Amino acid sequence: MFIGHEFLAFALAVGLSSQTGATDVQIRSVGLLAAIAAFLPDLDVGYAIITYALAIASGAPIGWGAFWGVANSVHRTVTHSLPIGITAALIAWGSANFIYHTSHSTSNIKITTNTGSNLIIYILSLYREQSLILAGVIGGSVVIGFYITAGVSASAVAAIFFIIIGLLGGITCRQTVLTANQIGAAIAIGTITHPFGDVFMATPPPLFAPITSLIGWHIELTRFTFASHPTLNLLGVLFIEIVFIWLGVSAFAKVTQRSVRAYVDRRALIAAGYALVMLSFQPPTMADAHRLGFTIVPLAISIGVWSGVSTTTKFCDERMSEPIDTTTAGYRRIIAVLTTDRSLRAAVTSLSALTIAGVAYTTAMLFIIL
Repeated sequence: MFIGHEFLAFALAVGLSSQTGATDVQIRSVGLLAAIAAFLPDLDVGYAIITYALAIASGAPIGWGAFWGVANSVHRTVTHSLPIGITAALIAWGSANFIYHTSHSTSNIKITTNTGSNLIIYILSLYREQSLILAGVIGGSVVIGFYITAGVSASAVAAIFFIIIGLLGGITCRQTVLTANQIGAAIAIGTITHPFGDVFMATPPPLFAPITSLIGWHIELTRFTFASHPTLNLLGVLFIEIVFIWLGVSAFAKVTQRSVRAYVDRRALIAAGYALVMLSFQPPTMADAHRLGFTIVPLAISIGVWSGVSTTTKFCDERMSEPIDTTTAGYRRIIAVLTTDRSLRAAVTSLSALTIAGVAYTTAMLFIIL
């Protein structure tokens, strides 16, 4: 679910923000920020890789099963809980508020070369902007909670995650047209929806950590299985991923006034042959899901790239029906639209090929099993 999280968050953010009267630029920005926020919880895999490398040095076996056996002690245990997601949204909101009010306050104040005077100005701005203080207190409490229940490593992961989210909120406020409320909402969509996508993958995350550990409650998500057959269950997870990606692509097409259907290339049908090839090998399961991912995804991407590079681009954007501007700016605009058009065609065709390959392989497996 490494990609499905981001596309689902993008689709939800675009759909919700479009109902609030936001501009097209704001809608796209909210969607992109939500997608980034949905990606950030999985950065703990980096820490898990370091943990596994140290375990190998201590004699741990090498393999996917061994990796996840070690990595699951870190991955999904901290950044995938609702308290972390909600607190992250508060920190991003507070950081954005602080940056906004600080920039507007200092614009009306003559900044001197005296570092001490400037520091006092920023401290006073921080005191007036109590939302960041509130978010910091809550974030600190969550970090302490993880320290008490899971140790130094978990609290360090939580602290680093909050710092990254705070920086993201402040930078977004300074560099985009989004308000602090929009930034907080986008971060919330990304971080809060993330753990629910993992109910289809391996062991679901501790949803209310560290609160449940502190009070002694035992509340966990239940892993959802599509079928008792391991390969069909894995393919069910694949289709959930594909559905989420289609939702994200459709949301992007809608907000950019494009038609998804116009970008589908018939070459995607070639991917149906994937089933014939895979039937020659041992069917993959959740334990060795990489055998499915490392074969079906490169095939789909190669077909999409082939389509995007070799197909003559047709402008689906009505703005291109205007007379061509022969100035330098006009040519740059044409190149920009061409590049976006070809990239979208490659992406949509890749996704279509992925869908066709998945359907073909699932159909073949059903014939064999039934």
